[in-house]
Amino acid sequence: MVGYLLLTGTLLFIHLGRSGDRRWFLLLPPLFAVWVNCHGSFMFGLMVLAVFLFCSFVGFRAGSLVSIPWEKPRRNMLALAIVLSIAALLVNPAGVQPVISPLDVMFNQSTALAAVDEWKPLTFDNGRDLAFLAVAGVIFLLVMIRRTELHLDELVLFALAFAMAIRHTRMLFVFGIMAAPILCRLLADTWDNYELARDRRAPNLVMILAAAAIAIFAFPTASALELQVNKRNPGKAVDFMRSTGLSGRMLNDYGYGLYLIWAAPEHKVFVDGRAELYGETGVLKEYGNWAMLRQDPKILLEKYQIDFCLISRTAPMARVFPYLPGWKLLYSDELSVIFGRSATLKTPG
Repeated sequence: MVGYLLLTGTLLFIHLGRSGDRRWFLLLPPLFAVWVNCHGSFMFGLMVLAVFLFCSFVGFRAGSLVSIPWEKPRRNMLALAIVLSIAALLVNPAGVQPVISPLDVMFNQSTALAAVDEWKPLTFDNGRDLAFLAVAGVIFLLVMIRRTELHLDELVLFALAFAMAIRHTRMLFVFGIMAAPILCRLLADTWDNYELARDRRAPNLVMILAAAAIAIFAFPTASALELQVNKRNPGKAVDFMRSTGLSGRMLNDYGYGLYLIWAAPEHKVFVDGRAELYGETGVLKEYGNWAMLRQDPKILLEKYQIDFCLISRTAPMARVFPYLPGWKLLYSDELSVIFGRSATLKTPG
């Protein structure tokens, strides 16, 4: 979320520097110094800067598509800000590693990306995906029907964000940030005939209060949030582990990792949702081969000397464990199961 906020700030500073005082560009380097210490999404910010710098040299008009070159002092200021922003990325306690890490995730960790639902392509079977198509369609309809100008930098950023969102669900939010300024500009003249004197304040107040009430009462209660957590996570299994004093090296389901870090910190997780960290070491690939039965499951269990496994009841390994020598079922509920080494663990009576 911090990365999304800083991406929005990047677009804002570029707009202010392009349309007003070019010294606004000098706020970009400190922004990137903060960004690199928060999240690897600073790469999106660099992409935005590169697009604007490239388009600042181009001047043409082709139908509704236009590009107006910037004056040289303003363009030079942006170029200077970009150089300083790249240098600012090194203002972090780990040196060059955080700078190149996002590139490593994008190009060298296909296994890690494939393991996370947010990095999978859109399925267009839910409201968010359909809204994404609707926004894209509205932008192009406005350009074609109203003959509204579309700037080259807007088109390039829109196309990049659209392509990323199609390939990765996680990029829908980025697409929204990129598309919102374009859509707002295309609709800006819709309000030219607005007359404040004719505004009906009482109905507006009622609608605002109704919206506020809905937001307050629709927010889930603590019990509802707890119910959501327990519905998708092995809360009962954690209670069993704690009540029986189950100990040893644990191998957990990938989807349970982050929950277990929070709910059972006394047990070190084998893997969790930070896929890029496990991808760098090769552990995630090993886990994927194990979970999908691509190799003898005993290889991983022996390599890491696993004592017990907490996995989903529907996982392929849940059907294999009963046939593994030396392993037995310790716990089972409607969501998860725990298998342990029979030589070192006993099934509670």
